[in-house]
Amino acid sequence: MFSQWERIIRNPHSTAAAIDRLVHHPAILEFDGPSFRADAAERRKRDGDKPEGRASKREPRTEA
Repeated sequence: MFSQWERIIRNPHSTAAAIDRLVHHPAILEFDGPSFRADAAERRKRDGDKPEGRASKREPRTEA
């Protein structure tokens, strides 16, 4: 899970410190089941639908 972090946080000491703070007494949840997001994305891709629950882009408000 943490093996690729040095690609993002370039300094190895900073990477180790960030990981240390995350894993000190953590509650790690691991889910072993279907991904509802991946399933929904696949349905949208297949059916050409827009994402559910997202607001449409609106024009910025202008003061009168």
